[in-house]
Amino acid sequence: MANEYRYGQKGVSTDLQFGKRGPRVVANATTSALQVTAADGATLSNLRIANAVIDSDAVNKAQLDASVANVSQNAYNITLGSGGDGDLVSPGSVTSLTSSTTVSESIDRLNETMENIRNNTYVKSVDATVDNSSGGNPLTVTLTISSVGNPNRYTIDWGDGDTTTATTDSTPSHTYTDNTNSPYDVVITAFNNSGSGEGSTASITKTNFITLYTATPVAGFELYTASSGGSALTGNSREIDAGETIYLKNTTTNSSSATCTYEINWGDGTANTSVSSGGTGDVGQGRASHTYTADSVVQ
Repeated sequence: MANEYRYGQKGVSTDLQFGKRGPRVVANATTSALQVTAADGATLSNLRIANAVIDSDAVNKAQLDASVANVSQNAYNITLGSGGDGDLVSPGSVTSLTSSTTVSESIDRLNETMENIRNNTYVKSVDATVDNSSGGNPLTVTLTISSVGNPNRYTIDWGDGDTTTATTDSTPSHTYTDNTNSPYDVVITAFNNSGSGEGSTASITKTNFITLYTATPVAGFELYTASSGGSALTGNSREIDAGETIYLKNTTTNSSSATCTYEINWGDGTANTSVSSGGTGDVGQGRASHTYTADSVVQ
């Protein structure tokens, strides 16, 4: 009997055939999968699909080939992201990890940190306090450096252009003599000089840590019997006759960059003389004067 050709879909046992001689969609009970076969039921046929657009679409070969073409390079660029507990460094020994650190770099840092821990050269963190954080020029300060780990060297950038490099002293001192850039940021680095790589060093920046003011004025004066010229009076006390005028020359030092005012007690019970900045009696100005109305002994 001649073959009868019909087109459309028909069921053939558990299969679905497209047309009399079309391909079949075969339900494979062994693999629990659907297969597309030729009309003979044995030869697999190709199933062609369009490019995937949404997450649930099947991906075709061209798309897959393109996405994995550079997998050997792209693997180094996979970042940690923000998984886990949301904090990549605490608690933990590797303190430099961020969500943008690559997986390969993270493994390298972890390996170096573990080696420093094994060799007792690990340094996790550093901090410092200072005995005198502000004062007039010059100002000497001493740090007390504390750390977690086993550092044996410290480098301190004092912020004024001077650096103490690789000292073994955890209480280093420094004298500030120029307040141009005050307040100063101090950067402290602790490290173990037998370690290397990640986990062998730690740094901290102490912002606005030291404030240096202008030099502290040191009060000084000289007494004269004339408004200008002459020699300064000497001795610790002097008898002054009624009607005598004494002149005071201000010799205070470290006052040029400060606004200073003064009070002069003439020692005879009268009111003090107030001296304003830049006025008579100030450094570099005319001598202040006082006339005694009774015999006095000035000390």
